[in-house]
Amino acid sequence: MSINSTKFAINIVSNFKKNNNLNKIKGGEIALFRSLLWSFKNATQKNVYIEEHHGTNHQVTFTGNGTYARSSARCELSDLLLISFNSREARLTYLQAKYENTIVSDVQTHKWKANLEQWFLLNQLPLIKGYGKFNPPADLLNSAKLKSIGSFGFFHKDLSGDFDLYYASAEHLSLPITYTQRSGKLFVNRTSLNSHLLRQFVGFSEKECLEATSLHNFLVQLYNLQVGTPIHINNSISRWIISNLKSLPNSSLVNDLLKVIDINHDTPLDNQIPKNFNYELNFGAKKILLIRVNRSLS
Repeated sequence: MSINSTKFAINIVSNFKKNNNLNKIKGGEIALFRSLLWSFKNATQKNVYIEEHHGTNHQVTFTGNGTYARSSARCELSDLLLISFNSREARLTYLQAKYENTIVSDVQTHKWKANLEQWFLLNQLPLIKGYGKFNPPADLLNSAKLKSIGSFGFFHKDLSGDFDLYYASAEHLSLPITYTQRSGKLFVNRTSLNSHLLRQFVGFSEKECLEATSLHNFLVQLYNLQVGTPIHINNSISRWIISNLKSLPNSSLVNDLLKVIDINHDTPLDNQIPKNFNYELNFGAKKILLIRVNRSLS
């Protein structure tokens, strides 16, 4: 764990608690999600740059299993597209935020309420088709190198009464019983005490964060570029992200990301879209968060 990643985590956790107290947030998925985004945007740390964008179209159709996920299923892809990167590599995850209206004493044994159709989508990574104006590549999820392209973040209260976050790759969650409806519960089918279980496949250079038992641990792994799947140059994911990035108003952060994932990006974008222009983004999430970090080995 680097000094910089710890500072990054402490900064945002502190912002999150301060904003929750200042605005007297009592709970709720939307309020806590907005508070976390505010905490990112107001982070103050050298060599960390953060930018938020608003998405529009993000619903998809797919073939479910015919029980808890309809055969002709439709739901949103995610609440948040989270892209973290440095000068050499980039990661992304489609994260769905949920809220558990209870104090959770042990996140690794707790059964989390969720839309099981959403979990099927982010866990099984089926071929998808956009709904309405949304037109993603069919293999956007299916072509990912690591399955943590789909993930969940569960807001809850810890034993001290503070709001916290449990993060898990959708693959890392299981059904405790057999369901025949879309509403149900998920749990981690293991008893390990690791606070940020990392996996590395033979022949892969990338480590994959499967879970983080607190917001602090999640932020450390995010800073270390171990959350989500790598964005490899010239595959379905990178081509999709690149086409959407080039529709954004020009910014140094967008250009920095394009230098990492776009083999043809030699010069900065000259995109003159006014910053207050009502442009539509089709990344597949309600919010898009870009985070550039400079990792240190210290």
